[in-house]
Amino acid sequence: MITVAAAGVGDSVLLPSSMQGVVVILDPAPAPAGRADIPLDVARRVRSLLEASGATVFSTRALADTGTAVTEDTRRKRALEESAAVGIGLDVQLQGKAGTVVLAPGTGAVAVSSKKLASEIASALVSSGLRATKSTRSADKVLGGTSAPFARLQLGSFSAREDIARFNDPGWADRVARAVYRAVAGAYGRKEPTP
Repeated sequence: MITVAAAGVGDSVLLPSSMQGVVVILDPAPAPAGRADIPLDVARRVRSLLEASGATVFSTRALADTGTAVTEDTRRKRALEESAAVGIGLDVQLQGKAGTVVLAPGTGAVAVSSKKLASEIASALVSSGLRATKSTRSADKVLGGTSAPFARLQLGSFSAREDIARFNDPGWADRVARAVYRAVAGAYGRKEPTP
């Protein structure tokens, strides 16, 4: 038998991981009125990957949702209904700089573990060839009330042409979802032996 070591985990490689018993809350924020619902598209893809590894995934919005009428208050209540191991928020800005920003809380009981998760997601995005930076903020109105570590991804801006081009590419959404999955599976999953 010959074993060949991989050069690293690229954007197309998903290593086997068991996430049995891991509960993830996804918070895809509604897209601005009249715009493509990028957060929901990415959330659907992340959910599929996590559930395929055995995780239990809850969403603050119905993943079959076609409207943007879900309020922040409703999303907050749904996030608090579940006891999660980790939370992932997804947003798209109407205005702002291009590229993905991974945010974590700057203060609070879960700040340290959230910052570590945000770093892992940002690293996974960059290793997938995506532009990503990491930042902190003091509060998250939806996921900040949970006791789970969380990170929020600002996937880009509708005011940036390069982001709009990415939003129209289903391959981009898949790469983002795979990067988020790799980071969450690396932090909360158990590696399964490869055949």
